[in-house]
Amino acid sequence: AINQFIDYQEASSRVIGEDVDRLASGFKMSAIYTLIVAGLFALSAAYFAARSVTRPMGALQKSLMAMANESPDSDTALIKRRDEFGQLARAVALVRDSIAEKAKSLAQVEAKRTAEEKARLESEAQASEDLALATNDAVVALAAALQKLAEGDLSARITQPFIPTLDQLRL
Repeated sequence: AINQFIDYQEASSRVIGEDVDRLASGFKMSAIYTLIVAGLFALSAAYFAARSVTRPMGALQKSLMAMANESPDSDTALIKRRDEFGQLARAVALVRDSIAEKAKSLAQVEAKRTAEEKARLESEAQASEDLALATNDAVVALAAALQKLAEGDLSARITQPFIPTLDQLRL
């Protein structure tokens, strides 16, 4: 009878072992499927997280390149964002506007300087022309007086005053 009991226990253990093996095999497959689904979910979440960073960074880079090429265009969608990218876009817009204002101011200063330089050159040219005319008048008057002296007229006088630097020649 004891041998029958041992045989019964062994058969019962074998049935339980087969059930456990079957359940464990099913659990392995469920765990593998769950890991695959979790991995796919993690990959898709990583993809969308990366896109949420790379897309605004690309737009910000495009805006910076437009600014470097002196184009006034900007991406207003980035400026309206309430996150760090919006803050960066607003800072870039401030820099762009500041650079544009400074360039405008420098252009105005340069235009004013050019106009002043032109006026100074014109004034110098006019003064030079006036000096040349006054010198020419003095030379003509001296030539006429010397001609009269050469003809023997010792009473020849130059009554018209010259410019101050040449007037000592007349006296």
